[in-house]
Amino acid sequence: MQRLIFTFIIVFGTFMLIFKGLACSKSENMSADVRKTGGDCSYVSYPGIATITRTVKTEASSKQATMKGGPGYEGYEIWFLFKTEQEIKKRWVRKGIEKERLFLLANSWYPGQRYIEKYNIKPGKSYPCTLQVISRGTCTPTIFKFAEPKRDDYFEAKQ
Repeated sequence: MQRLIFTFIIVFGTFMLIFKGLACSKSENMSADVRKTGGDCSYVSYPGIATITRTVKTEASSKQATMKGGPGYEGYEIWFLFKTEQEIKKRWVRKGIEKERLFLLANSWYPGQRYIEKYNIKPGKSYPCTLQVISRGTCTPTIFKFAEPKRDDYFEAKQ
């Protein structure tokens, strides 16, 4: 019986060492791919203009003031429409930009009153914006890139 247990331990231990070696070499070979969220993606860019359609304080945007880990201020929903002079061939993209889009900070917080004042955000105001549409991979299908207002400007948050 002891011999059987000893043999099992040796076989199991050998198996684990081999498995661990394979796992390590595989993860080393794939480490570059693991860091890429959604895989190796490519986008086509469509420069255009984002025009603010409305700013409104909602129950959801107000609640972020009291959320644990939140910014500590009430936010506003900022909505915009995107227009480009370039032809967009993909129907799903053309249909998608016909409707208003919600502008959020890069970390998904709603901008606050001071942010709105800093960037002079109001209905009718336009900002240069680039629509990026996925052409290869499984990442986010569409991304709106703004030079200003800066989506990573968190100056309002409690320190």
